[in-house]
Amino acid sequence: MKKLAATLTLAAAALTSGACEPTPRALRAGTSPVSGPIAVSADDRHIVIAAEDHDAVVIVDRATQKVVRRVPVGAGPSQLVVAGDRAIVSSRYGHEVAVVDIGSGDVKTVIPVGAEPMGLAMLADGRVAVALGGAQAVAILDLGKGAVDQTIALSEPDPRAVAVLDNGDLYVSHMSTGRFSRVTVATGTVRVVDVGTPNQFGPRLVAEHLRSLTIDPESGHVLVAHSQANQDTVRAPINDPEAPPADGGCGYSGCPTQLGAVVPGVTEVDPGTDVVVVPDGGDAANDPGGCFNCDVSRPGFGFGGQAAPPTVLNPFDGRFGGVPLSNPTALALFDGGRGQLVVNMGTKNVVLLRRDLKGQAADVVGFAKVGNGADGVALAHDGETAYVWNQFDGTVSELKLPRVGRDVASRFTDDDQGATTAQFGPVPEYAARTFAVVEDALPVEASIGRKMFHDATDSRIAAQGTVSCASCHPDGRADGRTWQFTFGPRNTPQLGGDILDTAPFHWPGDVPTVAALNDMTVLPFMGGSGLDNGSFQFVAAFIGTIRQAPSAAVTRALTELERHGEEVFFSEATQCGTCHGGAHFTDNRSWDVGTRADDRDITHFQTPVLHGLHRSAPYGHDGKYQDMRALVDDLVRTDKMGKGSHLTDEDADALVAYLNTL
Repeated sequence: MKKLAATLTLAAAALTSGACEPTPRALRAGTSPVSGPIAVSADDRHIVIAAEDHDAVVIVDRATQKVVRRVPVGAGPSQLVVAGDRAIVSSRYGHEVAVVDIGSGDVKTVIPVGAEPMGLAMLADGRVAVALGGAQAVAILDLGKGAVDQTIALSEPDPRAVAVLDNGDLYVSHMSTGRFSRVTVATGTVRVVDVGTPNQFGPRLVAEHLRSLTIDPESGHVLVAHSQANQDTVRAPINDPEAPPADGGCGYSGCPTQLGAVVPGVTEVDPGTDVVVVPDGGDAANDPGGCFNCDVSRPGFGFGGQAAPPTVLNPFDGRFGGVPLSNPTALALFDGGRGQLVVNMGTKNVVLLRRDLKGQAADVVGFAKVGNGADGVALAHDGETAYVWNQFDGTVSELKLPRVGRDVASRFTDDDQGATTAQFGPVPEYAARTFAVVEDALPVEASIGRKMFHDATDSRIAAQGTVSCASCHPDGRADGRTWQFTFGPRNTPQLGGDILDTAPFHWPGDVPTVAALNDMTVLPFMGGSGLDNGSFQFVAAFIGTIRQAPSAAVTRALTELERHGEEVFFSEATQCGTCHGGAHFTDNRSWDVGTRADDRDITHFQTPVLHGLHRSAPYGHDGKYQDMRALVDDLVRTDKMGKGSHLTDEDADALVAYLNTL
């Protein structure tokens, strides 16, 4: 915003002085994410949707809000971009990219690209960059040739979204690591950019769930709405009299004196410096303007004072007036970049914020309710209307957008410098019109369970409306976090690949059935009132549908190194397959392999499944091992886990290469 102000000032000076200066680049009416599951056609006539559950691209007439065509594409279409009269769509489980003619519905080109293609972006030369989640790479596609021109390996796992910067470099977001890869396409060079927000006066927050990127066309900055993990705070059981006072008793949800385990946020990165842009926030002493919870002695709070940055969207902060916020999935800029719309899957709403956040009530323009599974947003080209895709309902929510500073009234009842909570007005609610597009493709029980799994507002599962099951298991997989508990650290296990056959659950093996999670997780750590056994069957039905996270090997044969690693894994000498056997690579038993973290902890832990191993680091029940080679060297090659003391370095390399194909 400082850049915008400076631009406008220079323009005014040029007009009054009569100087002949170039006309400043005007901010667009609105800016959608670079790619996502929903877009508006170039002529504004159609809404184009990647309907993942239906293996189809669905084209909707904007005027009538009726489906005009449904185009079959590869399995699991997840994201798309519109280029002229074409939609370019990635099919995450078909491992291909298709080019669809929006007008006719014809599929013009299908390009096999590698494992689990996700976010896309158009390069200046007409080629397309696509993130390959399963291959840990970004591919550059030549649509004219119908082929992959270049594949660039990335050092970070699970690449998700792509954005093209002003100089032609790419930013590629990584779902769980809190980092971007910066890729120079011409040379294939990559460097890593940390996009964590500094939090000087509160707990360390790690950016995660980096699903979607948006570029401000005026400044060139890249924005992302995402979750942030507060993983250093000990998550003591709720109301546990044994918990030390510093550990609190707020569980995952947090409470008014403690940030939750997973907190929403928006992050803006300046590609010129690769640095996160953090607003200064307000001055509580001189500008109380709605500042609330300004006690800086409470770490992570006091948004108008000197505590957590205002881009940390703490749902407990007074500026949100009780509007729940959880699991942001996408962000769009509106009113020429003066406002930002954040889509929240976990709370089935969108919140409208000013761009220049100060940590005060004036930050919050309003909110609107949308449907289940809200995971994408697109704006009409005049910037006046936003469309949110609600995947779990098969619906679209249409929202007319306000003008920040003109249509938005103050939430204060007076200008008293001693403003109190009672002087806040309610957060304005805008009406979104939601209409059906496709039918629900999941079986009834699984459909109900998926909505429950992602719903932070279901008080049976979690208190406070701040977290859901998906907060730690995005896409039903693992968040890559190690959480601190009074009984020791625990790394999040992944849920994909039909793990219902692998009971008992949890690292200690203390959960014999999915329904037992009520007493082991829901009540003591999420603060929910509890689910009955019948309701848990819905959740179990959904978990049974979660696909295994694909690796690069799903689109090719094993290499010679990987085949050697497979031989090592299943050899009688090494005995890895003794415990890690069967379809899920587990014997469903607990073992003591010398990994007890400290005297507080237990000694025996469940044999984990190995599905999606290549992108579920860190490893071990306590997240001790940042990469698989470290685990192999410390446990396997010392005979603590299997019998691997005879393995050479080459054998160990091969074993790790094979494990990364699972």
